[in-house]
Amino acid sequence: MATDKIISKETVETLNNNYTPVYKQLLSIFNKQINYDEYVGSMTFLESKTIGDLTARRITTQDTEAKHIAVGQGKKVYVKDFYGVNYQVSGYQENSDAANITSRVLESLSKQQDEFVFTGNPSASGVLENNGIIGTTDPNVIKNPDLILSNVNIDTVIDFFVTLVNQSETIAGNSEKTILIGGPLKRLLSKVVPSTSTLYKTIIGQAFNIPVNLVAIPSNLEQFLPAEKSLAQVLTLDNIILRHSAMPRLKSSGYNAENDYTWYKFFFGAAMVDVEQLGASIIQYVAIA
Repeated sequence: MATDKIISKETVETLNNNYTPVYKQLLSIFNKQINYDEYVGSMTFLESKTIGDLTARRITTQDTEAKHIAVGQGKKVYVKDFYGVNYQVSGYQENSDAANITSRVLESLSKQQDEFVFTGNPSASGVLENNGIIGTTDPNVIKNPDLILSNVNIDTVIDFFVTLVNQSETIAGNSEKTILIGGPLKRLLSKVVPSTSTLYKTIIGQAFNIPVNLVAIPSNLEQFLPAEKSLAQVLTLDNIILRHSAMPRLKSSGYNAENDYTWYKFFFGAAMVDVEQLGASIIQYVAIA
């Protein structure tokens, strides 16, 4: 008696649409995203940047040009690479759990893509594939010297965040700010301030005259932070673009009649964090004494 072959009846579109993420990608915070075609290659972006004093001055009748502003050009490169996983199930094995397979693989790829975007996906030699959130050579990113907080008294912690936000306001304007927080500082914010019933993050969130969102870095990304240090990174998201070519998804599936197996092909594309304005990203590492 012949054994019946079992072929997946789920379509690629159905499997993708029915997938409900458990892991929320940190890259989802970027409200400005540009999606490019799904072809391997690279793209170069020219950016104009002002050099010198931007303070407006009165122009007199003798002036033929405003000479106090010079404009230069730089370039940023986005490398469009793709990463994929092939999954096979025997044609004689029940594979009605295609939805579960899709969920498990896409959860894993979502974390991997998030890690690449966070770190810039450096090579073994340390060369970045693309500018990321903390792994970046973008000239518009400010990297402050490391700090040490002498204690975790609420006044000390508030002063630290207020100083950081004030720096961002001064350089990048008073648009809404998002502060990424990771390491010991993240765990502190979920604790109650001594002698009160209020959380640290609640008090800090109320300390500013502009909207400030505190975003906890997913635990899987904290492994990329320096040992014993916390990250407090201020982002002005209105001036940052996430350039990408493909979010994690099941690209195709089919049945190989010759070798009797069902196959699934999953993939995602590299992404680039493009900071458009000086100071729209400020990286601050801090240790707690």
